[in-house]
Amino acid sequence: RRLGCRSRREGAIDRARRRPSPAMAAPTGATRSIESCHSASEEHDASERKTLLPTAAPSSLQSRVLGGAGVPKRQDERKDEARSVPCVVAACCALVLVGIIVAMHHQRGGGRRSGVSGHRSVDVDELLSTPWRAAPGVSVAELPLEAGDSAVRLAQVNPGPNFCNASAPLPVVRSPRSFVLTDEWRRRCEQMQEHPGGVATYPGRNWCWAWMKYEGCLWTKGHWSWWEAQERLSVEGRAPDPHDAPFEPILNAQLCERPVLGRSIVYSEGEVHRATLWLQDNVALYVLNLPSETERWARMSEKLGVLGLSAMRVFGIDMSKPGALDSVRLEGLMPSEYDPIAAQAAATGEGMGGIIGTMGVASAHTRALETASRMRGDKPLALILEDDAELVPDFALRLWRVLAEAPCDWAAMSLKSRCAFGECVTPHLTRVQPDGNEPADRCHHGVNYGFYAMLYKAESLDFVLSKLREAVWRDDRPHCLDVDVALASISDQVPYYAVPSLQTPGFLAEGRQGSSRYKINTAAS
Repeated sequence: RRLGCRSRREGAIDRARRRPSPAMAAPTGATRSIESCHSASEEHDASERKTLLPTAAPSSLQSRVLGGAGVPKRQDERKDEARSVPCVVAACCALVLVGIIVAMHHQRGGGRRSGVSGHRSVDVDELLSTPWRAAPGVSVAELPLEAGDSAVRLAQVNPGPNFCNASAPLPVVRSPRSFVLTDEWRRRCEQMQEHPGGVATYPGRNWCWAWMKYEGCLWTKGHWSWWEAQERLSVEGRAPDPHDAPFEPILNAQLCERPVLGRSIVYSEGEVHRATLWLQDNVALYVLNLPSETERWARMSEKLGVLGLSAMRVFGIDMSKPGALDSVRLEGLMPSEYDPIAAQAAATGEGMGGIIGTMGVASAHTRALETASRMRGDKPLALILEDDAELVPDFALRLWRVLAEAPCDWAAMSLKSRCAFGECVTPHLTRVQPDGNEPADRCHHGVNYGFYAMLYKAESLDFVLSKLREAVWRDDRPHCLDVDVALASISDQVPYYAVPSLQTPGFLAEGRQGSSRYKINTAAS
């Protein structure tokens, strides 16, 4: 349209220069046509701005735009008989050209608002407001929900007696997966001279990936998508351009690596009450808390009470206290053959600093799992919370919904996982996978952080605990003391799923009280 207006305007100006000035006093047919063309162009611009500007509550159409579905059609269909044929023809040509450019841009991965390459058109509103039915690609329920039809919505996403979606295919179990790089980029990534601070060096390390984890996830606390992290680092020469060689820590990322998928849905008061009762009846809650941290426990109890929930307190373990080592061994939380001195020496050699606080956290999670297994009773699910996890007000509804998506083989589920590595299998879940870019003797370390809120099937507790013991208590592998890292490293043996932390607000926020583990480790160093 602008091209047509420009051509029409320039022609009229040339003609006007050859006319006497009085002719300009009254609008001629040419000037009326120019004014009409300008008016149409301005009207179109205003319509585009009105359509594309996001609002507080994005519509389905806006969600498609943000998701990379293309430019919406203009709705104004009024005709102006005064428009000239050249203007209309030029406008059509311009729109076709813009459409081709937009299509090529998205095919190349230009949907950068979402931070994911090559997005298909996915209606986020539809994903959030309908039951999930797994199928090849992106699919949603057969029964769309009408606005205001909240009375039946919770029933439509009922996870049932098995707390899963029976229609969801079971994901393929993958061995540790590493990135495919060209010979040139493999050499550049391995020979990179500038390294992130505090990151250990070993032969053949992929420093491009180390930078992505350091700056793109840890430094930003997981608020960037992997695509965005790689794209930013590629500008600095620290990673290849993701348009040409994407690393893809998360496969099928367009399905779940989206911040908007963490937003809340408005449910009726009756639905909230029903979901809360369901959680009370089916989920046993446990909170890990050091005996000395009474204020944290009081704060956690109060916040759970506001949600209509209560939890059993499981004491954490401060390994810096006299007699703590003998106590955890006597309780069976740490194997007698585990050598803390050898583990600390190995950790020092890998630049880890003190690990005595990490030993305490590993022992405490072992205690929590044993407690949940011993006291599970008739509740089929167990939720273990760390005392700095702050659950969102609609937590019960979110838990109900995510279980209605989950494949039925799940045994453990992290409700907030930072630096996720694996594959999106539903709109809110990844199937965790070991990171083959890091060696096994380093516990495939550096991804899938987060044991803030861990959900387990009660029937799987003993199996998970057994596998976790084998992975954690290796004095030659100090990185495996991080229980979240250890569980991710054996995710090819344990069906482990996680909610990406990129989805905001998601299930919970991290408290600002600070890490007790970090304080103890620092003091021991």
